[in-house]
Amino acid sequence: MYIFIPTTDPGGSENYVYRFIQKMKIPVQVWSISEKKGTMYEKFISAGIPIILKSTGYFNLRKWYFVLRYFKSENISGIVAFHGNFGGVLMVLAWIAGVEKRIVFYRRSTPAFELTFLKRLYHYLSGRLILLFATHILSNSKSAFTNFFPGRENRDKRFKIIRNGVESKLLISSKNKSALRFENDIPNDAIIIGHVGRYDPAKNHETIFAVAKVVCQLQPNIYFLFCGLGTDSTAFKERLDYYGITKYCYCLGVSDIIGDVYCMMDIFFFLP
Repeated sequence: MYIFIPTTDPGGSENYVYRFIQKMKIPVQVWSISEKKGTMYEKFISAGIPIILKSTGYFNLRKWYFVLRYFKSENISGIVAFHGNFGGVLMVLAWIAGVEKRIVFYRRSTPAFELTFLKRLYHYLSGRLILLFATHILSNSKSAFTNFFPGRENRDKRFKIIRNGVESKLLISSKNKSALRFENDIPNDAIIIGHVGRYDPAKNHETIFAVAKVVCQLQPNIYFLFCGLGTDSTAFKERLDYYGITKYCYCLGVSDIIGDVYCMMDIFFFLP
């Protein structure tokens, strides 16, 4: 089984795949369609999970031919594409190569980019290819099916929703809240509202920033804590400056000790 992931940077799909393989103990080959070594690359390798860094191309016949030849030469039994609509071409290539199980997993409910005319066309055609050639179409939410394939979920047995699981032991910290706050220069008597998620339009940080601006004006003892890829970036901090909330925010970036992050919070900010 080959599992295709968007990158080797820490994101929802990448962490999901990593934990799934660790939990199930199944032999798989991970393939990142980004050739850049992200911070999770060594994590996969250290865990004994083989990983390929090779772009499959969005519209590149040479790369598609390479993937097709690879599928045929390796006698692959199944593939899972964790990049939603962008898995359309992979489904076609796998079908040509005789791959029996061709699975697409949607981890986003909306596109990750602005839909220009050409991108909208590519997006539409790729979705049609998935309908034609995928044997299973999965998602972690009903919203993805509603947005990408309206009306098909209930009349096509290939569609199935697999909810996100929670590994409870990852949410537990071995330290107490006071010690963790001291380590991160957070006042012990502060009220901490936290959010975990990469800096990405899909996470809707702009709404959190707008809420934070109002809340912090009303109650200066409330602070916001952000954790996730890009939350310590210059671009992220510029948005905090724009809203005038920099002094009320803690930006942790990526953390492998997520239990400690949750332990520091009083309230978790969840956006549906």
